[in-house]
Amino acid sequence: MKALAIDSASSCITFTAINEKKTASLSLNIGMHQSENLIPGIEEVMKKTGLKPETLEFACTALGPGSFTGLRLSFSALKAFQLAYSIPLYGIPSLEANAYPWSFFSGAVLSIIDAKKNRFYAQVFRNGQACSEIEDTETENVLSLVDIEENVLVCGAPLDVTLFVEQAKSFRPTQHFTVVNGISHSSTFSLLELGQSKYLKKEKGFPEYEGPLYIRKSEAELNLINS
Repeated sequence: MKALAIDSASSCITFTAINEKKTASLSLNIGMHQSENLIPGIEEVMKKTGLKPETLEFACTALGPGSFTGLRLSFSALKAFQLAYSIPLYGIPSLEANAYPWSFFSGAVLSIIDAKKNRFYAQVFRNGQACSEIEDTETENVLSLVDIEENVLVCGAPLDVTLFVEQAKSFRPTQHFTVVNGISHSSTFSLLELGQSKYLKKEKGFPEYEGPLYIRKSEAELNLINS
């Protein structure tokens, strides 16, 4: 496999490049400073693996939901590769990518992304299958997606997971949470595995005219509506 993946759905942007048996990942928890680190991040992981842009088989990115700015940045960068080298670009739903490594888990897998304003993007998976729609809601409402007696594995960017569990315990102190932390690179490996599956099936890449999945309006759009 010769491929590149970027997950910029949260404040922690992650890059992974694979060149056959060589793999390099970089994770930067830099908040609003993603734009100036996007190209250097891509260059670093590609250089470490010896991966040349013209040899890429495919690229993949988190489709959303997530950070408006982050999603736009990764899509713009990878669409440039798509157009320049005629490779497919695959967009994988962000919450699906987070949950993918935990399909073996016997309880509920709760995939979350901090949506700011005391809200989370959330979706529940069981046995690798989505069991709920993508939600954009408060912590208490997210908890209504799972049974109070079941073991819940919470996955996502480490800071997002920590924030959610801290809030969730105030509503459900007896709920058992399995917290997945310290694995910030896993989402891009999920993107690559899911992208490779699409590539081997010869699925078409993301259409040039389509963009990320947004389930709420941006601040700029809201300001325009309210002005």
